[in-house]
Amino acid sequence: MIYLAHELARRLPDGVDVYTFNPGFVPGTGLVRDAGPVVRWLSCTLLHGLVAAPFAMSARSAAALLTQAAVGPRPAASGSYIDRGTVTESSVESYDRGREEELWRMAAELCGVSPASRTAGRRP
Repeated sequence: MIYLAHELARRLPDGVDVYTFNPGFVPGTGLVRDAGPVVRWLSCTLLHGLVAAPFAMSARSAAALLTQAAVGPRPAASGSYIDRGTVTESSVESYDRGREEELWRMAAELCGVSPASRTAGRRP
């Protein structure tokens, strides 16, 4: 998704932004609803207590941060990575222009659209 966000940021017109958002570990969202009974039990009991850890948060807190990024003041340049409410650099590997373009072409092909469509983007 980070590759696609970077490529999309280059293609969107000024005034239209795209971001990637990592809420961290958010128990209680139903993400493991199709997992086995042991994993579901762990998620509903032991892992739910991890909300107090710095790498986790409640669903309500994660939703508030995502909402702020989506409808609040512009958090950063289009294509930026927001990690638990803080704009930061994503991994070095996520800035591979060749992979971004390759994934864009593959996604466009799967969707039946032209990968060549490009609008005035802002990222080099």
